[in-house]
Amino acid sequence: MPEESYLYALPYSLYKEHGVRRYGAHGTSHFYVTQEAAKILNKPVEELNIITCHLGNGGSVFRYP
Repeated sequence: MPEESYLYALPYSLYKEHGVRRYGAHGTSHFYVTQEAAKILNKPVEELNIITCHLGNGGSVFRYP
């Protein structure tokens, strides 16, 4: 997601200091699952090539990288 899409119309310092940003549809879920997959596979996230699926009240699919 490009920077202009994930930044809120708030002071940039909130993003830099606290990581306040948008993650897209179910982005925090995909972020968490990607981090956990890296731990389980004992690989850095940068070396992953995975697809995550979020299924619940809504659904989304994410490809990394």
